[in-house]
Amino acid sequence: MMIINLYYLLMKNDSLELSSDASLSLTTYAGLVTCERDWSWAPAPFADYDLWIVLGGRGWIILHGCEIALCAGSAFVFQPGDRIRGEHDPRDRLRVLYCHFRIQDGLGQAVNRPQNDWPSDDCVIMHDLSRIEMLGGILVENVRSARAGAQRAAELALRQLLLQRKMDARDDPPFPADKRITRVLAAIQAAPERAWTLAAMAQTVHMSVSQFRRLFHASTGLTPNAHLIQERVSRARVLLVESDLTIESIADTLGYSDVYYFSRQFRRATGVPPGRYRRTARHAGK
Repeated sequence: MMIINLYYLLMKNDSLELSSDASLSLTTYAGLVTCERDWSWAPAPFADYDLWIVLGGRGWIILHGCEIALCAGSAFVFQPGDRIRGEHDPRDRLRVLYCHFRIQDGLGQAVNRPQNDWPSDDCVIMHDLSRIEMLGGILVENVRSARAGAQRAAELALRQLLLQRKMDARDDPPFPADKRITRVLAAIQAAPERAWTLAAMAQTVHMSVSQFRRLFHASTGLTPNAHLIQERVSRARVLLVESDLTIESIADTLGYSDVYYFSRQFRRATGVPPGRYRRTARHAGK
């Protein structure tokens, strides 16, 4: 297990703070999975906490007798003793990041229900899915690794995910929660390489092009094409740093037939060309 001091996790004088001598213990039970087509969920009551974040797909769970619809960004911290049932749409399978952990007091005793209700098991919508995916990848890759520094990397990733969920629970959503636009955003985030046209996006939610364009801009502050470029550049950043794919291959993977056009869009968005971005990011990571 890895110990994370909650003094660093929770802000001083925060009404949700536990105590300075409490800690989290991170188990090796963590993963980033696409649920099986016939997946249904009815686990035994939890013996620990489970950070559970939906990255894509559609489904529902029943928690405390209430049915909760699931979409990309739905995030929970299930608590010891929670009873859960869940299913998903086999045509749009859930993709989930999960990580089990425990809270311990200064004497090493398990804390199952903190008096100040942190962390709650309410559903929180987390908005920055690309960041969640990146942190989840770091967490899952390192949680079972024996490499030097791997456990520290995993614990920091968990800490950042919990902090982000906590902040998203307090903040207003960055754009109106129109479910139709949310579905389009999730579809683009899941497959930015598709040959997305305005008509194809509008058809996804059975809207006219003009209606969809107006609603999308009102909801996000961006045009659909600007958002698509943003998603492609975000994914390109990850591939440039974390893979050995050539710039030509990355451009092709993300739906660009012209590598020079990809490079121009990338430079316009980041201020540097892809090759320089890769060299600078890798040098900084050494």
